[in-house]
Amino acid sequence: MKAIEILKSCPDLDIEVVKEHIRLLSRRYSDKFSPSEICRHIKNLQAVLPENPVVVSVENSFNEISADLSSQSGQTGGLRIINCTVTAFDYLFAFSMITGILSSLGMNIISGEIFTLKAVKYLGCGSLNTDRRRRIIDCFTGTLPAGINMSEWVFNLKTLLKENFSLLEKGDESSIIRAKTLVNEMAARNIENSVNSSPVLYPIEIHFDENVSGFNRMKVFTEDTPFFLYAMSTALSLQGISIEHVSIKTVEGRIEDEFLFTDLRKKRISDAVKLDRIKLSVLFTKQFTYFLSISPDPYSALVRFEELLHKMLMMPGKAEWLDILSDPDILSGLAKLLGVSDFLWEDFIRLHYETLIPMLKPYLKHRRFAENPESLCERFNDTVRTASGIEEKERLLNEFKDREIFLMDLNHILMPEWDFRKLSRSLTLLAECIINYAFLTIYEELSLQYGIPRTVAGVEAQYAILGLGKMGGSALGYASDIEIMLVYGDNGETDGNKVIKNSEFFEELVKRAVRLIHSKREGIFHIDLRLRPYGNSGPLACSLDRFCRYYGRGGKAHSYERLALVRLRAIGGNSEFGSMIERLRDDMIYSYNSIDVKEIRDLREKQYREKAINGRLNAKYSPGALVDLEYAVQILQVMYGGKYTELKTPHLHKALEGLALAGVLEPEEAKGLIDAYYFLRKVINGLRMLRGSAKDLFLPGMDSREFDHLARRLNYKQQEGITPVQALHVDFEMHTARIRAFLNKYFGKTSIPGEGSYNIADLIMYEEISEEHKKRILTALGIEDVRKACLNLKKLSGKEKTRDLFVKL
Repeated sequence: MKAIEILKSCPDLDIEVVKEHIRLLSRRYSDKFSPSEICRHIKNLQAVLPENPVVVSVENSFNEISADLSSQSGQTGGLRIINCTVTAFDYLFAFSMITGILSSLGMNIISGEIFTLKAVKYLGCGSLNTDRRRRIIDCFTGTLPAGINMSEWVFNLKTLLKENFSLLEKGDESSIIRAKTLVNEMAARNIENSVNSSPVLYPIEIHFDENVSGFNRMKVFTEDTPFFLYAMSTALSLQGISIEHVSIKTVEGRIEDEFLFTDLRKKRISDAVKLDRIKLSVLFTKQFTYFLSISPDPYSALVRFEELLHKMLMMPGKAEWLDILSDPDILSGLAKLLGVSDFLWEDFIRLHYETLIPMLKPYLKHRRFAENPESLCERFNDTVRTASGIEEKERLLNEFKDREIFLMDLNHILMPEWDFRKLSRSLTLLAECIINYAFLTIYEELSLQYGIPRTVAGVEAQYAILGLGKMGGSALGYASDIEIMLVYGDNGETDGNKVIKNSEFFEELVKRAVRLIHSKREGIFHIDLRLRPYGNSGPLACSLDRFCRYYGRGGKAHSYERLALVRLRAIGGNSEFGSMIERLRDDMIYSYNSIDVKEIRDLREKQYREKAINGRLNAKYSPGALVDLEYAVQILQVMYGGKYTELKTPHLHKALEGLALAGVLEPEEAKGLIDAYYFLRKVINGLRMLRGSAKDLFLPGMDSREFDHLARRLNYKQQEGITPVQALHVDFEMHTARIRAFLNKYFGKTSIPGEGSYNIADLIMYEEISEEHKKRILTALGIEDVRKACLNLKKLSGKEKTRDLFVKL
């Protein structure tokens, strides 16, 4: 009888197609929908094809909300009711994606019915369809806020669903992951706007019904919250569950949903232990979903949480773990950690989660993961005190180093007050401690083998370990190279039974000590010796005499190498010998015209051509990026250091403060450059942590997931319509424009590498931009009168204190 009624609504349908459709679906389906609605479902299903894997229809849009739906949604007035039907091929995660997209577009789902058609035969214009895949009919009723443009809303819904289902249809792993990631990140962004920063985790009741033929039935009761269906369905899909039917019901703000499901083989699950595990996983994954908005990479965080949860549920102490994960603050900390870095996940968190997760609780009580950095060497010495033999010392050294780096990273990620400066300070102290121990250990080994190295006069030959670059400036970041140089005293030979020259002794000392320190990954805690005299062509250890001849007046050092000595700092070996070298350095570079600025400029141009390729933004080598600031400040230190002793410092921020005190820079100018310096250091640190590598410092494309992850990693938030990506991009342009203005003011525009690298911020920051560049920047923004626009921008920007705000605007 039902088939005849349907054919009255759609006489163009084949009766066999209609009968097959009704047969494949339950009586509940036939009772739920009218003949005209079923007719529309069949026609939509016929349109579901590999090239068009999803069809959407939205009907019954009203301006007023009815009284019964108003009470169910817990809202009154200003809402619009819609009925939305999605017909598509059935994929794992399909229901999760649909609910995630609907919720992200602002729909509050109040009720619905979801049906799955098995083994479809007749769905193609009356003839046998060779594509026998399962299909779904997902029907939702819900509300949208008033004021939404319905045609635009429907267009966005159809576009997003088609984009994601087309990826699912491709079927390869990367396409499926991309589809899930797109929806997950869209949901995470909107959860942030829908849920408080500390979301209330309402209790959830879950009951399994054993009396359903062929299926498992799960009934869920809880308070209605945004994105509830998305969170629940995602949790089920991550468990390898095939959702066959869902009945959605909201009564007075309380959810009463019913899920029929099977395993992926379409078999009913009868194992009570497995069902209990599914129940617990769904409970905790659902709760965890509400914290994804604070994760740099929400999808990775969710997948990794599921992996950890699965391991915990298999462990004997399951109850204790579940108690720990019931704490919202623990879930919040995990959301930040699990999405922050592939490197941290692979090398630390996944391997040490049993130790890590219980530690999150003490951290919430304002206790740090890494202990006070000032006690670092003491704790290290306690660790290695009883070590016997070089192999055990090597193992303990590297285990301590890796553990401390990880704990420092945790402090930096989870504790807002533990900023980049504290991270730099701690990493530098760790490097000093590790390097000194490695060199002392090998010195003892070599002394036993060859005796003590002595001068011609028979005095023990001293040596100093000198830090350069970020190491010398106490400014190490994540994966910074540790640049060092070893300088030893007079030539001579050892006093042991097997005599070797001092040069051989110290060469072997450097070689073996560096070998003792392992880099866990490329560039992470990597010892770099290239800044020694003659670079890779010179000996690993440098005598004092060679050091003075190479860097002194008339020596062969390039101006860049002399400039690098500004950041030289004694970090190990004999302290008196190290202090003497620092004084010699001061005499060599601050007392006469020791550098040729043109040589530095030529080197910078070469770096730009080789490392800032294809116009991509590079945090280190783009015009106005980090190396431009470092070179310029160090040149000013050399120029004025002979007159102002406060400029003789390896620390860049102190040098900028000193330049302001000396009257070389304006105080506000120096402050802005310090801000720019720490901004670029944070960006570089974030990039290295994100990629687990020291080499690639190019900013991702603005429309990429990686840029979004970087912005979130750097704690940018959605504010007043500005996305984290936009805010980070604006700050990058503003700070690099500030550095370009600084270069232009003190060294001329020829000191800025490359051509055409200006943006709108440059027009405000300084005057000396060619008319051609002004025209290019402003006409791209649709401005016709370039001269008038430039005058107005200058007037509006005001003085130094208000200029930064105007630049951002």
